[in-house]
Amino acid sequence: MPRINFSRWKTGLVAVPAFFGVLALFVCAADDPVPTFRKRGDAEKKFYESVGLAVVKAVHPTGVNATFLNHELRDDKLKADRKELLIKMEYKGPVTRKVFQSDITLKLDTRNSEAWEVLHIDYKDNNSIKSANLANLERLLKQMNR
Repeated sequence: MPRINFSRWKTGLVAVPAFFGVLALFVCAADDPVPTFRKRGDAEKKFYESVGLAVVKAVHPTGVNATFLNHELRDDKLKADRKELLIKMEYKGPVTRKVFQSDITLKLDTRNSEAWEVLHIDYKDNNSIKSANLANLERLLKQMNR
């Protein structure tokens, strides 16, 4: 009866778990972290783009190709230490690929210039199918304030 050389299999058995470990790192790195207003940094346009993407992803998790259009940061007329961040985004429906526009308004407390706090998120879009997951906005708001 012929002998089987298991020494070659040992290296293969070690390589398989290592491959899946590296694959898991890439999959975890691909998920975009939720931006936090406590660490917004200097690149404001990129930060506001990531905020808009996070909101659209939270409200319409199945939407595809979310695109940042523009933003406007303006002072609140009623309170001195408050600002409103207006963001316009586009996304496509997962089945029809129809383009939808969304208007996002974040009410911000800016008393601490280093760590702003999100007080409220308003979301509107022109999607006639009411599949928006507005409950996710509350969770997203808490994550943005961490």
